[in-house]
Amino acid sequence: DDVDDPWEWGYSEVHHWLLTVNLQQYSEKFVNEMVDGHMLLTDITEGILKRDLHVKDIHMDKVLREIAVLQERSPMYDRWKESHIDNQSEYESSSEVSDSSFISEPPNILVRHNLDDELDIDQVGMNDFEEKNNLEAIDESTETEFTEEL
Repeated sequence: DDVDDPWEWGYSEVHHWLLTVNLQQYSEKFVNEMVDGHMLLTDITEGILKRDLHVKDIHMDKVLREIAVLQERSPMYDRWKESHIDNQSEYESSSEVSDSSFISEPPNILVRHNLDDELDIDQVGMNDFEEKNNLEAIDESTETEFTEEL
């Protein structure tokens, strides 16, 4: 009993689909990685195909095209895509407002101390404002001490 919507496919339907599109050499890997219809339609990227599912470059475009065909025929994928786009738009518009209204965490900066061509990097938080302002004076005194030792 075939499931019509690829969104609802289990591993065996994905295996069967790979056979029907003449990509059976990848079937074992897809099954071993437990790729079902939902994952196939929403999560599989070119990077995953290459890195995790070992799809060869020569077959990459075909696999992506065939997945796109399945996405087109899946009503559940259409619903997911619409809600995913709506949620993404909602997130972006809310993050724009919050980004401009306050800064929740102070950014970190890197301060470099250069003595005799050696490089030390200290991480200083913006809350350490006074210490940050005194770093130049510290650098000068350290450099003076270093040259006096020579």
